[in-house]
Amino acid sequence: DREEFHTFPVRLGDWTGKPTKMDQQFKDALQFDDYLLSNYVHEGIQGNVGLYIGYYSKQRADKTPH
Repeated sequence: DREEFHTFPVRLGDWTGKPTKMDQQFKDALQFDDYLLSNYVHEGIQGNVGLYIGYYSKQRADKTPH
C-alpha cells in the first residue's frame, strides 16, 4: 500500500514546494501511474530544487522511460 503523491509534503524542513502539473504530452510519453513534480525554494538561498518522481505500479520493459 502507498499514498498518492498529491499527499507529499509541501514543506520539508526549511524548504517550501510548489507542485506543478506536467504537460499531457509528457504524461502520455512516460505512462506512469502517479507522479510528483515540484519546485522547492529555501528562504535565503537563491534558486530552487526541482523534484520529479514517477511511480509505476508494475515494472515492465514496455512501460518505463529508460
